[in-house]
Amino acid sequence: MEEQETYLSDWLDGSINDQALKALVGEAEFGEYQSITDELNRWIAPEFKGDLTFLDNPKKKEIPVRALWVRWSVAASVLLAIGLFVFQGFSKQVIAPTGEELVYVLPDNSTARLSPGSELSFSRWGFAWKRTISLSGQAFFKVAKGATFTVESDQGFTQVLGTEFTVHSRGNYYQVRCFEGSVEVKIDQNKYVLAPYQWVDNLNQAVERFEGAENSPLSYWSVPLSVVLADIEAVYGIEIDRAVVQPSWIFTGKLDHDNLNQALNQALWPFNLEYKFVSEHKILLQPTQ
Repeated sequence: MEEQETYLSDWLDGSINDQALKALVGEAEFGEYQSITDELNRWIAPEFKGDLTFLDNPKKKEIPVRALWVRWSVAASVLLAIGLFVFQGFSKQVIAPTGEELVYVLPDNSTARLSPGSELSFSRWGFAWKRTISLSGQAFFKVAKGATFTVESDQGFTQVLGTEFTVHSRGNYYQVRCFEGSVEVKIDQNKYVLAPYQWVDNLNQAVERFEGAENSPLSYWSVPLSVVLADIEAVYGIEIDRAVVQPSWIFTGKLDHDNLNQALNQALWPFNLEYKFVSEHKILLQPTQ
């Protein structure tokens, strides 16, 4: 990280040229640096056409407090507008469509395979220095080696250097499974380090081992059935009345994301539940008759 900052400062003050920086940090990171300077170069300060004679004798001209307040307000508004423009211009949001998983290649060549109905976002201009993304839903990550890679959500965050892992963040539920390398997970104030084929969630908050589970989207290991059904809602764009579902019901397995009926049968059969459509997009669950 410190070397990257030195390279950038040397480049900005002209100590090294574009080709030298590109050779040091690589094509992808050089593109991020170049996009920042290109954007800054397009900002031109407007010519000041006001009266500057008061500078000769500041005591001869007083600026009313209200006038100063107006100027400060205008300046603050301009800065806020510029800030929003920069944030929106360099922020990237990726959403997996309903019924489809999506593989997205991040700027560092890491890949994220999103389950249908999941989304991630990250800062494009800052990714070269801080590999951090936000996730809602479920995704499998294969991380390229490099600086620390962080996945954030409302329920916790996961940090790695280079590995393969799954993060499942849906509503109040958060689970991380490690498939390769090691993963550090922070939930509340507790930290857990996962080795390959270990998992932790925010319900039990204890590291446990799993076997034979797939790393593909919509595959589950010891996930509450209510969370699995919430995923089905997101994937297929439906609403499920799950009043009969018990908090203690835990599901392990894989769901079909191309066929709603098949996915429902896979999820409900172990719990002796069946479903029926009460409208085009609403489903009622009930015990099997």
